[in-house]
Amino acid sequence: MNLNHINLVVKEVDQAVHLFTHCLGFRLIVNRSSKMAVLENDHNFALVIWGQVLNKKEEVPEYPENFHIGFYQPDEEAV
Repeated sequence: MNLNHINLVVKEVDQAVHLFTHCLGFRLIVNRSSKMAVLENDHNFALVIWGQVLNKKEEVPEYPENFHIGFYQPDEEAV
């Protein structure tokens, strides 16, 4: 079984897209008016960046205390 995608809710979609494309090697598939974006990496893993504005809430969503995402890298230098 492989993980297909993760949906992250963020305050600033464009800043998150920049982080994942420029620093973590993702490719932007679609950016919908800076409210929602879909990215993909070389392993066919999709990342959905969902702007908190789509939740119709002002506050930044709270994730569980130890929430994180891990990505395998070939070696320590790649990290």
